[in-house]
Amino acid sequence: MWLPPLLSLVLYFPISFVSAKSTPSFSPSEFERRVAGWQSQFQDSPPGIPKKCPVFCEEVGLDPVGWSGYSSPDALKGCNETMLLDFPVHRSLDDPNLGIGVRACVAEYSSTSLKTSPSNDNSCISAFASSKVERKDEVHITQSGKPSKNAASDTVAAASQLRNYLASDASSCTSNSTITFAFSGDAVVGLYAGAMLKQQGVMASLLNQFIDEAEHGKLITADTVVVELCGSKDRGSDFAFGIAVSTSANIGLVQDAVKEWSSGRCAKTPGDNTSRRWKNVTFKTPPAADAPDSLSKFQAGIAGRSHILVPRGDCRTISVDSGDSCASLASKCGVSGSDFTKYNPGSKFCSTLAVGQRVCCSAGDLPDIRPKPKPDGHCADYTTQAGDFCAKIAASNGLTVDDLEEFNKDTWAWNGCKKLQSQFRMCLSKGKPPMPAPMANAICGPQVPGTEPPIDGVELKDLNPCPIKACCNVWGQCGVTEDFCNEEKEDNPNYCVASCGMDIVKSDPPAEYIKIGYFEAFNWNRPCLNAHIDWIDWKGDGYTHIHYGFASITRNFEIDVSEYQLEFDRFKALKGVKRIVSFGGWGFSTEPATYDILRSALAEDNRLKFKENVVKFINEHDLDGVDFDWEYPGAPDIPGIPPGKPEDAVNYLLFLFVLWGDLPSEKSLSIAAPASYWYLKQFPIDLMSQVVDYIVYMTYDLHGQWDYKIPFVNPGCPNSMGNCLRSHVNLTETTNALAMVTKAGAPSNKIIVGVSSYGRSFKMTQAGCHGETCTFVGPESGAKKGECTDTAGYVSNAEIEKIIKENDNILRLDDHEKDLHNILVYNDTEWVAYMDSKNKAARRKMYQGLNMGGTVDWAVDLEKSLDDEDHLGEDLDVIYPPCNDDLDTVDEIVKAADKLPGRCVEQYLARALSIELKSALEKYDQILKDGYDRKFGYYSKAVKKSWEAAMDTIYQHHIPEYFNCLQQVPTGDDKYKNETGVCPPEFEGHAYSVFLIPKDEDKFFKWVAEKFQVLEDWIFFDKFFFAICLGDPEVECKDYGWIHGIPKIRSNAEVPNPKKSIADALKELRDTQSYLADVMEELRFEVFDGFAADVVDGAAVPVYMVKEAIANMEEVAEIGEEIEEEERKRFILLFLTAFLFVLPGLGQGLAAVTGLAVIARITALVAEIGGAALSLHEIAENPTDPANVFLNIFGAVLGAAALRNAGKLSDAAKIKRGLSGAKLGELGDNVKKAVEKISPLVKACRR
Repeated sequence: MWLPPLLSLVLYFPISFVSAKSTPSFSPSEFERRVAGWQSQFQDSPPGIPKKCPVFCEEVGLDPVGWSGYSSPDALKGCNETMLLDFPVHRSLDDPNLGIGVRACVAEYSSTSLKTSPSNDNSCISAFASSKVERKDEVHITQSGKPSKNAASDTVAAASQLRNYLASDASSCTSNSTITFAFSGDAVVGLYAGAMLKQQGVMASLLNQFIDEAEHGKLITADTVVVELCGSKDRGSDFAFGIAVSTSANIGLVQDAVKEWSSGRCAKTPGDNTSRRWKNVTFKTPPAADAPDSLSKFQAGIAGRSHILVPRGDCRTISVDSGDSCASLASKCGVSGSDFTKYNPGSKFCSTLAVGQRVCCSAGDLPDIRPKPKPDGHCADYTTQAGDFCAKIAASNGLTVDDLEEFNKDTWAWNGCKKLQSQFRMCLSKGKPPMPAPMANAICGPQVPGTEPPIDGVELKDLNPCPIKACCNVWGQCGVTEDFCNEEKEDNPNYCVASCGMDIVKSDPPAEYIKIGYFEAFNWNRPCLNAHIDWIDWKGDGYTHIHYGFASITRNFEIDVSEYQLEFDRFKALKGVKRIVSFGGWGFSTEPATYDILRSALAEDNRLKFKENVVKFINEHDLDGVDFDWEYPGAPDIPGIPPGKPEDAVNYLLFLFVLWGDLPSEKSLSIAAPASYWYLKQFPIDLMSQVVDYIVYMTYDLHGQWDYKIPFVNPGCPNSMGNCLRSHVNLTETTNALAMVTKAGAPSNKIIVGVSSYGRSFKMTQAGCHGETCTFVGPESGAKKGECTDTAGYVSNAEIEKIIKENDNILRLDDHEKDLHNILVYNDTEWVAYMDSKNKAARRKMYQGLNMGGTVDWAVDLEKSLDDEDHLGEDLDVIYPPCNDDLDTVDEIVKAADKLPGRCVEQYLARALSIELKSALEKYDQILKDGYDRKFGYYSKAVKKSWEAAMDTIYQHHIPEYFNCLQQVPTGDDKYKNETGVCPPEFEGHAYSVFLIPKDEDKFFKWVAEKFQVLEDWIFFDKFFFAICLGDPEVECKDYGWIHGIPKIRSNAEVPNPKKSIADALKELRDTQSYLADVMEELRFEVFDGFAADVVDGAAVPVYMVKEAIANMEEVAEIGEEIEEEERKRFILLFLTAFLFVLPGLGQGLAAVTGLAVIARITALVAEIGGAALSLHEIAENPTDPANVFLNIFGAVLGAAALRNAGKLSDAAKIKRGLSGAKLGELGDNVKKAVEKISPLVKACRR
């Protein structure tokens, strides 16, 4: 266990501690003691949600007493492994009122065959071995129903692991009969084998044959398969055998079959079916009681062995098995029927036999077999097995059922004989109850593996308490819902045993009931639904606090707000509300680039430095408080990043403690906390609540797409996939969450309850099914994206309202009375849960009645659209520094950026882009005048060479696929005949002509166009003379030595020259550059009707595409005749980039470029190179594609220049901000690196 050196916490506090913030309700030394106590109990508690599968069998051993325990087999449906199961067969799993649980483990035993020969172990030789009677009988099979898809393979997997498990079990054959179950896929397999058949190898033989036939597809041809040897009247269940299979996971049916066999009966199989013989089997039984010769030998054998085992005065005994009668018992005893009744007198003796009862096999009294208490005062204990029930246990130990009920009144988890579990440790005498049997998956209570008995004064239920005072149920699981917290045992298989209850713990009402609104400073990264922080009427809407989301933290633990500097300046200038800066958030806490910053900042080595930086920042900017939203300390399962560390939570707590001591009294300190038990349990929330002013409690995002395949997060979901449609602001779960956090020790008046201005959406599996047991698709979200939020599964209230107004195909389920949330179904299968303003107001009133501290809304900028209407607030009069630095290149700006005001960096970047564009256009103009024609000639030559190379490849490698080869062969009379020959032809001493005849011309030309991007019109079929001719081959040798039909490129196949189109595009781009120059002047005099950030983001991609074009054109040089194909492709790519990165400057005129279709085919020749080749092909192939983001950016910038419209630049900027790194990479590394070089410098002043 990790226990950090807490040192003396007093050293963390400055002299001003008492005057800065109110002192916590305990001293630093007491705080240190409490932290150490929390660490010792909870820091190493199992992280994350429970595993879907139980423990591995080989980790815990063969005895089911150590396996994982579950309240129902349904809990295992999410596990896709093969499992062994253990449960009582005499208590129905199908009766939910009984609450019969199961033990389970994942079986991965290596393949083993059971021994089919009788055991030679002396301990396994029965008393009647010398005089057994050989019997022959039939094993029958019954089949019914239609098998599931994987019935055979699932059954083989289950049965094989069951066999491997039994082969590993070295228990004595004199033990109880074997009852075992296995589960794989949808197949449940149950096996029963009486002890006598197991000892003789019959069980092994039949199980091996069963698996062999199942593997070969001969057996599992129905849903239910039952094989059994049963029902004999002259022998009990110790001579019975059966295997039951359900391929549709009907575990109750399999349980019933095994129960019948263990009771000495045959299984009751479903449906109208008939039984047939499956196998013949031979085994030995004791002689019948009426066979005197055999019986006398049997008695002699018994006498020879038994006289030293039986005390004087007591009879020799055996136990009654299921199905036994007095006749079968006499036979087992080796005595006659008359002697048996003499030893066991009573007129009703034979009619009242009980399973487990001892009977006499000789003269004398039944011995006293009642167990006695242990010397230390503990009772004699017994661990129940699958075939047990109270009457059997009582009879086996000379007790009554009432005795068992009395002895076990105080036994852990005793719920009466009617609900007796398997692997339950119980008392068989008076005395102190035993420690309960461990369960491998228990995390609370006394059944956690390795738990020592409690010391005096400590109750069993208080061992291994749950984190945050969550409820511990009888299965050793922690939670905060009805499945964990209800103490009622009746009809409740999951009853609570410790820290029970689900009531909200009310503190005194807060001094002020606050209303917090989060504002997303990054909202300008969206294409729409944008707002400045001062556009919102905070005070008019009743907000008391604004949380600015988010300030950043550098790797040196400095505070950084430069990314959205101007938005932060607007935030600071607000009046009439508390201005709180927030750190963290989901992205910062979980993205690979930043997840470790908070972890490191709060660690012991950096804690004080970071604290000082935070305090300095809050004071320098005269803010009203600071909020931390670390999602989440110690979290083990956030995708894409390493698991959190056990010490994260304590580091967080200690940081809050020292920060609390250093903040001025008027400055608030708050944290955000998850409303999920699985994440909150890592928080020492009771201690944290002592050193914060309030806790932002995130009672939104209770559900989302992440629920898919996590069965534990959706109680009541009928399947094991976790994908039921549930609201992320479900009121019942919110109430449970409030009970959880207040019960954990956080005062209710410090809890600020979350409400949402967004919805969580899902794609419904089935139209019309929208209730809480209906499902959504996964694993990836199929929900329709909002036009602004652009995220599947997440849609703003503003977008929801627009959907309602504009869509006729909607179903509204507005609950303003009970659950206080809204459901919208639209387009048949789009489902979204949200909260309208009426429900948010109702929730706020409700939470006030619970003495909560207030409400918090994520996020106010999502509530309604302000970017297309007059905003409620006024732009504030913020005084900005002048931008007079002489910086004209991007490199100069990057070097000086840390020392420049954010708004100036953007203006300087805009100016640098304008200068770079002007320079690139001037260079291109010069090349068009001098050098372009020569360079185009090189390019045209390279393209034709590629086409010719394609024809050569066809001739060398593909002729047999698309051509028949006919060869002229002389007949001897100056005539020739055609014979089919090898393609291409091989010449063996003769030189007769060959004709290549296309098998299917249309198919051939289509293939050539797709494979080599060469059109039919460019191809002709040529001939080639390959022989030796003494004259002109066309005259002297025209009938032999030729190959006719070789595909070649026509000499007049032209490569389109885009020179005129390039000149036209450059003219348009010069107009654009002129507009950008004008914008620079307007920015300098602060009269531009837009923002510098939009100019930079909007113009960056076109400017760097043009720069890349001129760079590639300058690189084009003459190529030689023998250039390699790959080098030729790279050369072609250079020239294509040189003009196709400029032609989008034509705007809509791009589609009219002469020869563009041919150019598109040329781009396809080089597309395999990747990078810019991909975007070139998209531009040329579909110049009017509305989804082409690069053409859209060009179009928006051209529109801005044509209309002198800053809004068009904003449109271009929004498109650019939506580009992923991968998409930007389609323009090539040079453009990507150039754009990414300036992107971090672009600030938040965006419109």
